[in-house]
Amino acid sequence: MLVNKPTPKALVVDDLPDVAGVVCRSLNLLDFKVRAVYDPLEALEVCRTENFDLVVLDINMPQMNGIELLRRLKSMNPAATYVMLTGEDEDNFKTITQALREGAQGFVLKPFHVSQLLDSVQLALERTRLLRNSIRMKVYSPLLEGATAALLSALEAKDTSTQNHSSRVSYYAQQMTQAFRDYLSYEEMVQVRLGALFHDVGKIGVPDIILKKPGPLTPEERKIIMKHPEIGEKIIGAVEGMEKVAAIVRAHHEWYNGNGYPDGLKGYDIPLGARIATVADCFEAIVSPRVYSPGRSVDFALAELKRCRGTQFDPDVVDIFLDMISTGEIVYQPAHPEEAGYLLSIQSCRNPVVPKSA
Repeated sequence: MLVNKPTPKALVVDDLPDVAGVVCRSLNLLDFKVRAVYDPLEALEVCRTENFDLVVLDINMPQMNGIELLRRLKSMNPAATYVMLTGEDEDNFKTITQALREGAQGFVLKPFHVSQLLDSVQLALERTRLLRNSIRMKVYSPLLEGATAALLSALEAKDTSTQNHSSRVSYYAQQMTQAFRDYLSYEEMVQVRLGALFHDVGKIGVPDIILKKPGPLTPEERKIIMKHPEIGEKIIGAVEGMEKVAAIVRAHHEWYNGNGYPDGLKGYDIPLGARIATVADCFEAIVSPRVYSPGRSVDFALAELKRCRGTQFDPDVVDIFLDMISTGEIVYQPAHPEEAGYLLSIQSCRNPVVPKSA
């Protein structure tokens, strides 16, 4: 080695010593030299005299919350990577939105497994590495996707199948955009890919007891899970330059005949990107295994798309998907058998005769 690489330093801030200890031991696995403090004011004092490559801090702490501490630490050391620890509650999306605005690069939901923590930290560090290497950050470039990829890790902590589901939906949507080259610019095609990738990120704000429920949802539970497009829009829209991607996230449960949610948009009032993402999402949801279903066949899924053509789905988008999968331009992406998570989108595909419950 021609140059001795300095040992990276990490600071862990959490008022619970047991939690801080787990985080410290986890970061040691990434070869960090780790220091822990249990008081936000002490963290400020430490950072006045010492620089850290990574700071992992809790949201809820006495004397000063994690958002305010993040703001102050970021002003002192903007080059560090900041990862937030947060518990599950109904205001999760507000907290994440605030933290994004203040410069957080990653999120970890408590309780967490060490692997989930390490994945989120590594994603956040990768974003920082790209920025430091002065890779040009365009509004809809892959770098911007990396900047928000930590959101998928936070969602995956709640539902291990969701990130893979979103990746497959993004693939189908991206392939379909090739057929819309006369209508979509390159930038808009990337927007569709990102909108499909992050379509379910709002489920961060849905309680696990609902998200993973193996049986039918009660009317009250359905109302809660039906908020996820709006939550997702707020989260993604908080990232500068992602407004049109956020619009796709919000509209991915709208129906072509106007019977969808949250806004009851109809026909071409629904963004084209959302109409594309909806077809991709529902096809993938039908064929993939879930807690309550082993998944259905590709032929069954294609028949459902045909049956819902013109009601739930844009007919042109359905026709393009059917044509591309028959010619091999879209290749079916099977889920791993062990993947099983509750995704509400399958219900909207299987029950098109009850639009408002989808």
